[in-house]
Amino acid sequence: MLRLLPLFLFATACSSKPEIQLSVVDVWGNPVEGATIVQKGVVENIVVDDSGHASIEVEPGQVQLLASAPDYTQDLQIVDVTEDAEDLSAAFTLYPAPPRPGFFGVGLTEYDELEPYKIDLVSTEMSVYHGIEDTPKSVVPRSGNKPARFVFKTNLRKEEISRFDLRLSKLKFIDKASAKSVTGDVDIDLNLWVADEDVDYKVRGLTVEDVYLLTTNEGLKPGMYAFHAQNILNATDPVALEHLPEELRVVYPFEVK
Repeated sequence: MLRLLPLFLFATACSSKPEIQLSVVDVWGNPVEGATIVQKGVVENIVVDDSGHASIEVEPGQVQLLASAPDYTQDLQIVDVTEDAEDLSAAFTLYPAPPRPGFFGVGLTEYDELEPYKIDLVSTEMSVYHGIEDTPKSVVPRSGNKPARFVFKTNLRKEEISRFDLRLSKLKFIDKASAKSVTGDVDIDLNLWVADEDVDYKVRGLTVEDVYLLTTNEGLKPGMYAFHAQNILNATDPVALEHLPEELRVVYPFEVK
């Protein structure tokens, strides 16, 4: 005899909500235990387990999810959910919040902090040259063909970063240069690292107000590089350092090996 199941069982089966599988890792792929995920419009938060995973049932539509954890940046993901959606997932990547303003290269397993250098001047009666004298101490591992990534902690807003013309330049070393003097052109010992060519990069805010991700368009070849503002590593351009914010009155050189 054919047995009929109660109608309410069919209704329950059909009313199950789509589910999103969630994962939260740091920039090196390690799970961020205890990270919290907030869904826009929903009061209850989700906490991932010690493997960085969790799941959530959602209503169909556009779902906005924000992942965060103490001492990390945040990551926003938007998932479009249909009624019959399956195998939905959202993967979040959090960056450790830098402990202080400055530039931090994303190394293989941790940050490589870039040491700031003051600008050095070499001048004659009629010429002024500027660059840095010492070879950079900071080293960033070569990323091959992959773009290099740097975390920049600053009090500047994104539009201010553009206004101060923040650059990443490959450096060259100049030992001697021709300078003007009252008696004519003379050769002087320069011995400075100066900007050779600029490297293109993109800026993205990491949701936290004062932390940005700088990503080069291509991998960096071995050599010396530096972040600097207002072209202050161009040896012969006049520089008005007093017009720059204090954190941009220095340069942040590094070597790629």
